Amino acid sequence: MNMRTKRNNITGFVFVSMGSSVRASGMPEALRQIFVAAFATLPYNIVWKWEGMKIKDLPPNVRTAAWWPQQELLGHAKLRAFVSHGGLLSLHEAAYHGAPTLVLPVFCDHDGNAAQAGIFILRIT
Repeated sequence: MNMRTKRNNITGFVFVSMGSSVRASGMPEALRQIFVAAFATLPYNIVWKWEGMKIKDLPPNVRTAAWWPQQELLGHAKLRAFVSHGGLLSLHEAAYHGAPTLVLPVFCDHDGNAAQAGIFILRIT
């Protein structure tokens, strides 16, 4: 996967996935617009797991698909960050690959998983 854009000749990407239990396309429209606006300001490509209809106002640095090979992306040398819901498997995979991760807990055990991951990182640094 070529992660170089014409915009500022940047390299690297951010992978955004809410796992299999949370459909990103189910988020409120106002929140989706905030995500898209934030993505447009980033100096990276965005690889977004999006299961819904095509988004009309996507910036040129955003690619969406209903499925992405998460293990491959988390282990990719050009990965700059992983935005996750905080599911246990996603956090284990991110830790295995050493992927910098931002957790946006949605429900269930997500907030507890995020807290435990933060404690673990503090202990090893």
